[in-house]
Amino acid sequence: MGAAVKRRTGSGGDGGSGTLRPPELSFSFVSRPTRFEHNQYVGDKRSRFVHDLDAVTDACAIDELIASEQFAAFGPDSLAEARNRGYRPHPPCTGQSGGGAPALASRTGGETDSDR
Repeated sequence: MGAAVKRRTGSGGDGGSGTLRPPELSFSFVSRPTRFEHNQYVGDKRSRFVHDLDAVTDACAIDELIASEQFAAFGPDSLAEARNRGYRPHPPCTGQSGGGAPALASRTGGETDSDR
């Protein structure tokens, strides 16, 4: 069995009140939009970016996206599923580059079909 921890409450000669207090913690909880309270990822149909609602920044403009009603949810709720549907990660909130397929010119060594 664990021993009980006793805390001093009187003056203890340490110059302070003698009372031990736990450290104060501050948390700022950002609530998700009501329609997405059980989702982590939401897609913007206009830009084809997917946003991580757990890491939203001002650059994401989620309130404006919800107001526009041009959003998409994914099932399963994962970044991989969003990519499967053609959405690119939004760098400010996902911490990833936009990704996507390389341009045709870079795959062919700088030549395009019209150059041949």
